[in-house]
Amino acid sequence: MNRKNLNILVTGAGGDSGLATIRILKDSGYRVTACDCNILSSGLYLADYYYVIPSAKQEMDFLKAVKRIVKKKNIDVIFPNVDEELRLFAIHKEEISANIVISDLNTIKICQNKIKAIEYFKDIIPVPETDEDIRSFPVVVRPIVSRGSKNVYLAKNRKEVLFFKRYIKSENLIPMVQEYLPGKEYTVDAVCDFSGNLMVAVPRQRLSVKGGICSIGRTVKNKNISILVKKITENLKFKGPINIQFKEDSKGILKLLEINPRCSGGLPITYTNGINIPDITIKLLYGNNIKKGDLIYRDGVVFRYLNEVK
Repeated sequence: MNRKNLNILVTGAGGDSGLATIRILKDSGYRVTACDCNILSSGLYLADYYYVIPSAKQEMDFLKAVKRIVKKKNIDVIFPNVDEELRLFAIHKEEISANIVISDLNTIKICQNKIKAIEYFKDIIPVPETDEDIRSFPVVVRPIVSRGSKNVYLAKNRKEVLFFKRYIKSENLIPMVQEYLPGKEYTVDAVCDFSGNLMVAVPRQRLSVKGGICSIGRTVKNKNISILVKKITENLKFKGPINIQFKEDSKGILKLLEINPRCSGGLPITYTNGINIPDITIKLLYGNNIKKGDLIYRDGVVFRYLNEVK
């Protein structure tokens, strides 16, 4: 596999996961094409080539645009990075003449609905109490389908719960009430091969979060988290990169927050400490041997900062 001969398409160039994927792929020597529905998306200008395309909400127009890019730029691999796009790519992957890094549709449906994910894993790993199971305040009120910290609220009593539920409904979203987890928060960047086997999982503690994205993180060796991730991937089939979030309850028990079957916005923290998730994914896709050194990471704090591009 010659990195310079592979053409990679990364969607969602304006989001943190898209930016992270583009930067790491470019740094690894791949030829990268980026796309987004907003011409002001900074990730477009980090790539070798870019296209402004319709939003995934315009399903057929979006798919037509992706197919045109694949044909024009001879795209070999696609990394979807927008939650709304994942289902589209999973449904229409046979129509697109490129290798799409995507889990199966059933996996995506479970992960993108927080109630379904909690129900699916409640007998496998610790999960937060939800809705009628909650006995004390404060609680978290959030949409069943959400992104980052948007529309996520802390309610201190039933009156506030009702208020936030009404507000979320006014945004045409379905609300849920979830146990408040006050402890340490961790995100795990992981990658599975295309048979669903876990290759590596890198836990990192979220030391500082801005807009739902980790701005300061520390990779850690944590046996308990590794066991939880192993159980998740053994009970639901994933392909390629995934990120999993856990948080401790008041007793220090780690509970599942959410699973995203794609690259994470904090991926550069994992990359800086030794694990190149996008590169490992492409190697797995093309049947290349994964060396032991590819799966070894360092503990350590990583600080993230803004940079300029024009």
